[in-house]
Amino acid sequence: MVSQQPESLGKEHWLAAAVVTLGREQDNDIVLESPRVSRYHARLHWTGSVYILEDLGSKNGTWINDRRLEGPAPLNDGDTVRFGDLTFAFRVKGAATETVSRTDSIPHETVTIMFTDLEGHTGLFESLGSEAVCGLLDEHLSIMKTQVVRHGGRTIKTEGDGLLASFSSVRQAVDCAIQIQQRASGLESPAGGKSLPVRIGINSGEALKQGEDLVGLAVVKAERIMRLASGGRICLSQVSRSLLGPASGLRILSRGWHQLKGLSRKERVFEVAWR
Repeated sequence: MVSQQPESLGKEHWLAAAVVTLGREQDNDIVLESPRVSRYHARLHWTGSVYILEDLGSKNGTWINDRRLEGPAPLNDGDTVRFGDLTFAFRVKGAATETVSRTDSIPHETVTIMFTDLEGHTGLFESLGSEAVCGLLDEHLSIMKTQVVRHGGRTIKTEGDGLLASFSSVRQAVDCAIQIQQRASGLESPAGGKSLPVRIGINSGEALKQGEDLVGLAVVKAERIMRLASGGRICLSQVSRSLLGPASGLRILSRGWHQLKGLSRKERVFEVAWR
């Protein structure tokens, strides 16, 4: 982005990350020094082909070509972008694109991550025995893996009573999560009554490939968001909610801002109301 302010005319801010935050606070990726800019004003997310700009609830708004954003919007070469009273020109340059999208010695992958966890099964080991509980876990994992495949995803690994899966789109991940919840809620528990509830967290971003595994902040954040969800709920990060767009046929609820364990910035969390 190229500054259009008289005092800093022509100053460039290079976008060299999958997610770039902008605001007045010093821990933003791009610090905007103006009292009319909010502490955490806006965020840019690289989808692999285009940057998506979203306002983070700023007081004075985020604008593209003199139109105030009311939701996430893509940026095109030559767009005029304004944060409060600071104006920039968005430019696409070969070097900038290569910095974001190239594959280095450690392969990167922009994906949507889904974490699942079966809530409350530990106490059943004493009352039902290991064999019965392991059978219950296998049944749940089988349902999850089947739905991941049916929705175009890939199971990265299973971790005891849950799994980590990746998808090329947020909608695939959300549709898969809904199907998992619907099918898991109908299972019978060995203890009688309904089976144990599943909690699911979804986040989108750039992950690092290590063999068949995925690691990095995007994966960590998906796991932390899953921990916020009680059994039977599906929670989304703000990035995933933004990329999901209008979400035809879905009901998405805001669950406010949360401090995720081990992360410095608060995250706005959303819930998919699937029932």
